[in-house]
Amino acid sequence: MTRDQGQLSDKVVVVIGGARGIGRGIVERCAAEGARLVIADLNQERDNVALALGGPAVALPLDARVAEDHERMAAEIMARFGRIDVLVYYAGIFPRATLLETDESLWHAVLDTNLTGSFLPYPPAFNLSLTHGVALRWYTCACPWWVRGGNKVRRREGSSHA
Repeated sequence: MTRDQGQLSDKVVVVIGGARGIGRGIVERCAAEGARLVIADLNQERDNVALALGGPAVALPLDARVAEDHERMAAEIMARFGRIDVLVYYAGIFPRATLLETDESLWHAVLDTNLTGSFLPYPPAFNLSLTHGVALRWYTCACPWWVRGGNKVRRREGSSHA
């Protein structure tokens, strides 16, 4: 199957947190399926990922904790592509700290990125999609939380799909 014949052929797919890790894997898979990609990330590696993919890939700077960044991103995507078909939120921070090592600023950084940040892209994207008559599919993950018990680290994951 060529890039133009994939399941996501000509779909505009936005991956927030697509510069590294699982987010980058999602970007690469969507590219293989023919998606027109937007890689939105605070990490500047987003630019290299977009260049490496070739084809219709755009890199946008985005701080997942800032509502105005999400509004700017959605407006720029709509101006460039006219729609958003799929929105994936896979940004997250995972500090390796015990509860006793966690101060209030680290706590808020995790919550602002992993929880609030996973909500912020949807209102502007949905509003623009509704205005333009486009059905939007969105995917987000409940970020892994690391819990230290004795010498063992356990990981709990979940996801939410609509």
